[in-house]
Amino acid sequence: MLKKKKIAIIHDWLEKKAGAEKVLEEILKVFPKSDVFVIVDFMSSKDRKFLSKKKVIKSFIHYLPFSKNHFRKYIFLFPFAVKLFNLKKYDLIVSSSHSFAKNISKNNNQTHLCYCHTPSRYAHFMTKQYLKNYNINNFLLKFILKSFLKYFAKFDIKNSKNVDQFFANSNFVKSRIKKIYKKDAKVIYPPIKIKKFKFKNKKKKYFLTASRLVPYKKIDIIISAFNLMPEYNLIVCGDGPELMNYKKLSKKNIFIKGWVEDKQLINYMQNANAFIFAAEEDFGILPVEALACGTPVIALNRGGTKETILTSSNLNCGKLFDNQNEFEIIKKIKIFQKQRSIYKSINCRKRSLFFSDIIFRRKLKTEFQKYK
Repeated sequence: MLKKKKIAIIHDWLEKKAGAEKVLEEILKVFPKSDVFVIVDFMSSKDRKFLSKKKVIKSFIHYLPFSKNHFRKYIFLFPFAVKLFNLKKYDLIVSSSHSFAKNISKNNNQTHLCYCHTPSRYAHFMTKQYLKNYNINNFLLKFILKSFLKYFAKFDIKNSKNVDQFFANSNFVKSRIKKIYKKDAKVIYPPIKIKKFKFKNKKKKYFLTASRLVPYKKIDIIISAFNLMPEYNLIVCGDGPELMNYKKLSKKNIFIKGWVEDKQLINYMQNANAFIFAAEEDFGILPVEALACGTPVIALNRGGTKETILTSSNLNCGKLFDNQNEFEIIKKIKIFQKQRSIYKSINCRKRSLFFSDIIFRRKLKTEFQKYK
């Protein structure tokens, strides 16, 4: 039935191939003949290979001055940009959204399905942190941005009524959708390309963390923990505004690699003693990718990792800590080291199979077939 439908895919924006874009890639495999709409598209030719020769329709913001490097500064225009998308000829609209994409307009004859990575963080539950990190010294500009985010929160909730069915990437996000939008969501975990991550049983002694280097990822507390444990080495992969601060914070047993190619990151994952993750994430793809390499995970007992990292079953694949501070991490690492032999690499790999791209596509297709 879906083959006969005219389908539009709405994604927030294309810049780097992160978790949301990995989901978009699999959605496009399910709907290969769909048209893609984004606010801006500045993704590199290397990252955009999954788009093939597909035409991407961009909003007017893409063409504004300095947009390539500063499109986020046009955030005030984003709600209007998605409203201006001309979607009248489509039967089915699928939004892949962590912010604005789901706010499109539709008529009564159209169906809108939203794969929600998270309700907009900066509008609903991280506004203070977002304003702090935005680094605006001008009081008036800060007041304007704060006022806009309040407006957008109301706009976002109002336009959620245009979503016929939400799909969440975790039970954690499902509960947020219920709280903010007052709507039920069905959980389909994000896709992990398991075959890409080769399993390795023998591990080296170093620990690994990887992430965008922004404050809410809490890489600083992981570094602080290893500063107090000079007997253990930590490798940090990732790039972002906090890169230089983290280099200054780190002692000799911590190696800040910056951005690395996927191949190199996978190599680090395959060989790491354990992967450390301290962020409260909606799902958290990187910890599951580490599991696919056969590497145990020590992570925060909140958000997506609370669901993905099993600590008391036949597939015991790591440890969870309750509080985001260095002393909790130190405590769990020391316990983990004492019990290291019980964390079998094969069990980590088996756990990762629950989140494979094949399962994602099958579930997505099964669910979407219900909407005729």
